[in-house]
Amino acid sequence: MMIRKTKEEKGTVTISLKMIIFFIFMITIMFVCIDLITIMNMYDYINNHQKLANYEVYDAVDEDELYIDETLGRDAFESYLNRNLDPDKVEINISMFRIIDDVKVVNFEIYNTNELPAISPSGKTVTKLSVYSEIEINIKTILIGKFTTVKFNMRMMTDVPDRLLRIYHP
Repeated sequence: MMIRKTKEEKGTVTISLKMIIFFIFMITIMFVCIDLITIMNMYDYINNHQKLANYEVYDAVDEDELYIDETLGRDAFESYLNRNLDPDKVEINISMFRIIDDVKVVNFEIYNTNELPAISPSGKTVTKLSVYSEIEINIKTILIGKFTTVKFNMRMMTDVPDRLLRIYHP
């Protein structure tokens, strides 16, 4: 028995296929947008923690003079990052994105007052007590994470907080 197509049924398969392709395309665009927003939020999250880690170094200031020991400063910096950006402990590790590796400290420098003026690796002239840090961290997101990881290479220079300057230079 042969099935005949009527005029009304002609092209319904093509229209259905186009609709399915359109919906798949729109869902893919939605996931890409979610990934981009996630990457921006993770950048801000990691940037804030790097800034706080830099400020953590200032807790190691010698009370007699405006000086930070390199070893104590680096230990304070790394311990803050390990506490707050550890892949196993980070509260922000939800199903949308996660930190997959430990934070790698690429460069860490303390510019004490006796070494000033100096030039930082970013080319900035340093005129007061400052901390420069550069870290690398990898994250995975929903869609992009299926194929690769996103690597952040973050550089930051923080000057001594004003409260410390007022103590040593009233």
